Amino acid sequence: MFSDHEGNWYANVVPAFEFESGRWEIRPSLRLRYKSRDFNNRYYGLGIAKPGSATDFKLSAELRYHRFSNIHLLGKASLTFLDADTREVEFIDKSTTAEAFIGLGFFKEKKKASRRLESRPYVRLAHGWATPSSLHDIIRFNTEKDPYSNQLTSVFFGVPLADELLTLPIATYLTPGLVWHHASKVRDATTEYVLAVKFYYTVKWPVTWRLGFAEGLSYAVEVPYVEQQNMASKNYRPCELLNYLDF
Repeated sequence: MFSDHEGNWYANVVPAFEFESGRWEIRPSLRLRYKSRDFNNRYYGLGIAKPGSATDFKLSAELRYHRFSNIHLLGKASLTFLDADTREVEFIDKSTTAEAFIGLGFFKEKKKASRRLESRPYVRLAHGWATPSSLHDIIRFNTEKDPYSNQLTSVFFGVPLADELLTLPIATYLTPGLVWHHASKVRDATTEYVLAVKFYYTVKWPVTWRLGFAEGLSYAVEVPYVEQQNMASKNYRPCELLNYLDF
């Protein structure tokens, strides 16, 4: 069951099957979705028409092909069929919609015997100062100071997923994080939530140290001040949900 922040809800039932043959895996499914009256009127009637509660369904097929090592080719195709009441809304011009995607995925090799991971969990604490400088300038250590001294403190948890990536000694972690943006002269304190996948490469010279890179998503309850000013200068609208990078 799902709901938006106004209580407009719907529910899914998804029976699915899995078949495997050699390098191929296929997962057909059928999604039945019951839409409450408020949900259907809001998102399909746009608050103008009132199709009321209804049920639609979606046919899907997911494919996975093992290419080599732990790399798989992925594909999915689906058709969604709207219910009769919703199809009659005057500004809905299609009763059936289609979608598809192709991509790459990294999965554990089934033929490899399971073993205990050498990578260990970790907790990372950090504190930083905001800067209006670009990522390019930051990497070159050519940063501009924020005149309002906006600061943040974060705690991240590292959950090990794999010791290798494509047979390379690159440890993979799931890393959720909580970021606290401190109050300053121009803004109140606020919170940011992060979920990312991080990759570490270990170097053992002259002592053991690691290079890390993370890619994921961050959601800020309120857009940070420096980011808001930077977006406004470019005539962009800032957003609470953004891509997240971590070096």
